[in-house]
Amino acid sequence: MREAQPPSTSLGIDMKPAMHAPSAPNRALIKSLRAHFQMTQVDLASMSEVSLATISKIESGELENPQLGTLNAIAKAFNINTAQLLITETPEPSNFGLAASLAVQSHES
Repeated sequence: MREAQPPSTSLGIDMKPAMHAPSAPNRALIKSLRAHFQMTQVDLASMSEVSLATISKIESGELENPQLGTLNAIAKAFNINTAQLLITETPEPSNFGLAASLAVQSHES
């Protein structure tokens, strides 16, 4: 019996799924959102149910690629989309403005 081969395109390109680490969170954005909402790291840890040590490591850069569940929990605490916490090609001030406006709308509701 033949061993299963990974799919390929008609061009012979290997279509195996790539194993990528999650994108790095935008540390400055997380800090800015905390400051905007006058939250301490302890407050964010409590609201997100993420340990204080993990919040601290993310903000300091010691933890560069936290698990997706961790980022989801932090985003949920700010009531924003997880993707908005990730480093993108968009400059940070644009991300902050969008994230802050979405978070303010939900916190006012």
